[in-house]
Amino acid sequence: MYGVVGWLYDKTPYARLVTVFGESPAAAEIYQLASVATGAAIVGTGWGPSWIVAAIAIYRIGDIWLNATWWSFVRAPLPVLNAKRSLGMFLVNLVEVVIWYAVLGIAAGCAKSGTLVERTRAVYSSLRTTVTIGPIEHFDDGAACMSLHMVQIVESFFISALIIASLLSAIQRGEGDGVGPGAG
Repeated sequence: MYGVVGWLYDKTPYARLVTVFGESPAAAEIYQLASVATGAAIVGTGWGPSWIVAAIAIYRIGDIWLNATWWSFVRAPLPVLNAKRSLGMFLVNLVEVVIWYAVLGIAAGCAKSGTLVERTRAVYSSLRTTVTIGPIEHFDDGAACMSLHMVQIVESFFISALIIASLLSAIQRGEGDGVGPGAG
């Protein structure tokens, strides 16, 4: 399993960019913020056709899941250089989950998308699903839409658990705050 996750991670555009241009302190942040901006632009403009939008959303959702799995379970342990930065990026991952599941819900026909208010309602419903890690009321009750909600709940729980575990681990080791054994 770990070999498959590592192999898949090496194929992601972010991993390829790092290979070509080297590890930059801001590369991950730029990549994630560009993803958030793209998702927000898709929701804001109601851009289509829906199969292209769905493909982009599925890619980003899978990339977030893959990166979180690789970061937490596969890569060699690295010290946390800045706990606040790591927390910020995990929170950006949660924002991405909210936006891209809303985009996928709209593209799949689980939410109305005719007006900005309807698209904003889809984002709100996605936010509510992620924050409460529970069901929402806005989407249709079809099997595909309910499956989408269940996967979002699992991914949201997974990332939230990683955030808590990473913070507790960094605090326990004294990393990222400039004091303790991880200070350098």
